Amino acid sequence: MIRTLFLLAVFMPLFAEKIEFLETRYIEALNEKTVRAGEIEFEANKASIRYFPPHERKITLENNTVTTQTKDLIVQKSVKEEQNTAYMFIIFKAVFENDETELGKFFKITKEDADVVLTPLSTSAPVSKIIYSRDKDKIKKIEIFLWDDSRIIIDVVKKR
Repeated sequence: MIRTLFLLAVFMPLFAEKIEFLETRYIEALNEKTVRAGEIEFEANKASIRYFPPHERKITLENNTVTTQTKDLIVQKSVKEEQNTAYMFIIFKAVFENDETELGKFFKITKEDADVVLTPLSTSAPVSKIIYSRDKDKIKKIEIFLWDDSRIIIDVVKKR
């Protein structure tokens, strides 16, 4: 956990960066697909994902606390209770910034044509594989494969 907190402190930028995305989740066990639009924002010592209506929800990581907010409810948990959420924020930041040094701490990195394949170094990682593609210096797509064969596909709409 201390490593996670250290990484959060080091890799949150000093300026705000917003990326709009379209997220498609395939839930293998239910043979179900959901699509949501949203944005991810990185600020100094803070990161958040906000989903637009009708799936309105905001997840924020700040000061060792993960806050999940809907229009009716706010739930706060420690990073220790939400380790997977903190992990994903760190990975998203490293992918968006093309930080292969940071990614190399968590993954074996393989390049296949225009894609980068990340295979976890630890079997306790919440993902079985991540594949992302770039167009020059801009991220286009991230595919996150979970251990239960479910997956999340994030298509970047625009970076501000």
